[in-house]
Amino acid sequence: MLKIRLQRVGRRNLVLYRIVVAEQTAPVKGKFIAKIGTYNPKTKIITLNKEAVLRWLNFGAQPTNTISKLFKKEKIEHKLISVHTFNKKVKKKKDSDKKTNNQLNSPMVESEINKDEKIKENKE
Repeated sequence: MLKIRLQRVGRRNLVLYRIVVAEQTAPVKGKFIAKIGTYNPKTKIITLNKEAVLRWLNFGAQPTNTISKLFKKEKIEHKLISVHTFNKKVKKKKDSDKKTNNQLNSPMVESEINKDEKIKENKE
């Protein structure tokens, strides 16, 4: 299966990406079939050959999620371009209540209560 994906090039602290068409099983830094653009994340510059992008999409190459987002920014539309969004997990506010209940039921608290009861019994 063909994928349209990013291939990192450049050096440390100066990252550039090629937008390439490659076989899904090919290594990320390995051989690719065609180079269809570049992306510079520092300057946010995207250069694309839109004709080549549409041609490869029509051949059945599937863009990755990141590439789909870049295509949306460049206003390239195709039926294979879909961006998957994920919902963030909402933390429950009852965590603090559980902590106080756990502290009351912890063995240290019970042992302190037992010590207090023993002291009272000894005084009587």
